[in-house]
Amino acid sequence: MRILLAEDLESARAAMKLVLESAGHDVVCVENGAEAIEHSEQETFDVAVLDIWMPRLSGIDVLKALRNLRRPMPVILISGGGPGASLEQATALGDIYGAAAVLYKPVDDKELLAAISDAVETA
Repeated sequence: MRILLAEDLESARAAMKLVLESAGHDVVCVENGAEAIEHSEQETFDVAVLDIWMPRLSGIDVLKALRNLRRPMPVILISGGGPGASLEQATALGDIYGAAAVLYKPVDDKELLAAISDAVETA
């Protein structure tokens, strides 16, 4: 499976990439929302995993942009809370904008893999 992973925190990005690649997935990592949109316009992915609070564009902004692609993909949002919203508000935003799942940091490896599998199966 081909996964777009957008996370601004390098240690979190590296940890999730390792988990996903160890499970046999092809992962493209970016560190902000603008890069996520750029890659999604040029490449095809099965699912996107997006941090909600990123520089340049938030995960919510990216999720909205991905809905307009010729081949929309399921989106999993990740949040550790942030300046604009609590974890509960992050979950509500995910529900409003149609995220397949919202996971909280630190993300559990098994929970991440299960959310990706579920998102792709129900897409």
